[in-house]
Amino acid sequence: MIFGWPAIIGLSIGAFVANLFGGLGPVDIIGGAVANFIATFAAWRVARQKGRIGVFVGVVLEIVIVTLIVGSYLSYLFGMPLAVGWLGVCLGSIIAIGILGSIVFSVLSTDRATAWLRPYIPDFKSRK
Repeated sequence: MIFGWPAIIGLSIGAFVANLFGGLGPVDIIGGAVANFIATFAAWRVARQKGRIGVFVGVVLEIVIVTLIVGSYLSYLFGMPLAVGWLGVCLGSIIAIGILGSIVFSVLSTDRATAWLRPYIPDFKSRK
């Protein structure tokens, strides 16, 4: 949500490359990249326009999008109930995106980090 397009593209490519080595095949390779692209783009757009409350909504939106997309195709690939796929991905997303991601976001949104990041991101604005 801070870095915009570079992070959206980077995370999507990262998911694509990581899933190449995951062993679940084309559904996971493409699905993971698409899920990450949609989730990070949606979160960035919401957080960009709505300020602090938008950051919270963006985090929740990312968790929901990743949970629905990835949980759906994983339940199909593993032949398990949809609710089980969603629950597993949701719990992982809450930890990775909701907790750890929010901590990183908070640290990078401080005045010290803002001053450090400003030369690298011309339109970077603090989220206070």
